[in-house]
Amino acid sequence: MKLNKFSGSLVLLLAASSFHASVSAGESNEGNGGDSEPDWQMTWNDEFDGDELDTSKWRIDIGNGFYDGDEWIPGWGNEELQSYQEDNVTVEDGKLILEAREEQVSDEHGDYDYTSGKVLTDESFSQAYGRFEAKMKLPEGQGYWPAFWMMPQDDVYGGWAASGEIDIMENRGSETDIVGAAIHYGDLWPDNTYTAEEYYFPDGQSTTEFNEYAIEWEPGEIRWYVNDELYSTKTDWYTEYGEYPAPFDQEFHMILNLAVGGWYGGDPDETTEFPGQVEVDYVRAYEDANAEHPPPGEKIDPDNGAEDEGLAPVDESANWTEVGENLIEDGTFEETTEFGDENDSLVWNIFNMGDHDPNAGTADFSIEDNVLNATINQVGWAWYHIQLMQDVTVPEGTYKVEFDMRSDYDRDVYVELAGAEAGILDFEVSEAMETQTGYINVEEAGDYSMLFGLGRDEDDPQLDVPYDVQLDNVRLVEVEEGKEPADMLETLENLTAEYKDSGDISGPLVNQLGNSLRQADHHYSSEREEQAAKFIDNYLKHLNRGPNNRHIDADVKSELNSYAEELAGQLKNAE
Repeated sequence: MKLNKFSGSLVLLLAASSFHASVSAGESNEGNGGDSEPDWQMTWNDEFDGDELDTSKWRIDIGNGFYDGDEWIPGWGNEELQSYQEDNVTVEDGKLILEAREEQVSDEHGDYDYTSGKVLTDESFSQAYGRFEAKMKLPEGQGYWPAFWMMPQDDVYGGWAASGEIDIMENRGSETDIVGAAIHYGDLWPDNTYTAEEYYFPDGQSTTEFNEYAIEWEPGEIRWYVNDELYSTKTDWYTEYGEYPAPFDQEFHMILNLAVGGWYGGDPDETTEFPGQVEVDYVRAYEDANAEHPPPGEKIDPDNGAEDEGLAPVDESANWTEVGENLIEDGTFEETTEFGDENDSLVWNIFNMGDHDPNAGTADFSIEDNVLNATINQVGWAWYHIQLMQDVTVPEGTYKVEFDMRSDYDRDVYVELAGAEAGILDFEVSEAMETQTGYINVEEAGDYSMLFGLGRDEDDPQLDVPYDVQLDNVRLVEVEEGKEPADMLETLENLTAEYKDSGDISGPLVNQLGNSLRQADHHYSSEREEQAAKFIDNYLKHLNRGPNNRHIDADVKSELNSYAEELAGQLKNAE
């Protein structure tokens, strides 16, 4: 087992806040919104009043991907099927039209069965903070993926997603009663993360009608609205390359597109009707005239000593003694019959990143003969892609993490008390069911999540799937550093001699205790802890023989009993 010295913030976000929440109309996810109402002043807009796209405001994107350095990334990194074309972007009757068609086109990178439209403001307008809104009508159909979103203008904190992404609205065309909101952040792909939320339309309303989608963004808070109804507020995010509220403290530009296929909603099928259209009535941006916002922060180097800050590795060779109860509920899996997820938390909860990205890790979890079994179906590219976790309240202190585990293949498994900033433990697991033990320091009491990461980390070997991992006897127990047996033995010898001199120990008990201690000391000095423990057991037998009660004071007997029992336990643990 080794301690990985990097931040656990990423895993906490996956384990807790990046779970998808759902909000229905009539509910709200309240934000503070500041101390006073903002004074929104328009800074940019397009009402699409002409008969063609205003290219002084918008750029039309073309193709099916982009270059990352010298590498071509097809499908826009999302497995999208369409090639964006200029002809698919029109303005008609005061509306911007992005039309997806089933037609074949080709370019130097490949052949495509679908075309669609995408426009963005990266060459004309970008802004940090404010209100951004668009009134849109979306198509219905399996495989349609319309979106209104924002990307950083200058990537102040590095490439995607270290500099962030704001999804104001995205939708699966097969789900006309739901839209999604999300932010992406953290680190460079594939070590990035995201948080997301969904809005459910009330009965009688749908995405196929015109609805206004908006965010209000200020330092440290982003709020999402549908038809001016607040349904999501986000305040927790980070980037490895800047200080909070980075990365969402820089200018972003706006994007409108209609994708076909991709991981978000899947590919079109025989039910999908083409063409499909996104209609946009207007797009507007505002700033708060009363606000004075700070400029973006400076990019930092996370490898410049910052990653070790706050971590306090535990000396595993120390003489640790358990002093608390197991904080894990049903660590033996005798009562668990089902697992919670991002929408319904239970005692044990699971998360598969593959449910949200088809290339990420997935596993099936079950209980068999009171042992947890995880069948790894897809490994992904990060250890936290497959998670088993339990919420737990942990006081400040040092803790032993202990569990039994095996795997069909030798592999590493990662464990973290997510949110405690105590580091990530790396265990080597083999085909044999073996007890794994590690230690962490919890510097501040809090509500955390005990998390097992069963995905494949970037440097781990690629194993054939499917294969099984079994887990049992999970424990999280507070420990204290005990005294060394040599020091304890010396103390017990001194106490025994002291009470002999004071007359609190007398008669034949003096020699009986003294002989036992001399023999224990002899064997311990010769590194025979088992024999030393036997003579401390003899010490205890003499101490507690009924006839010897008249030769020892009752309080002294109690004190020596307690100390000798602790010493015997230490010697036996050292065997």
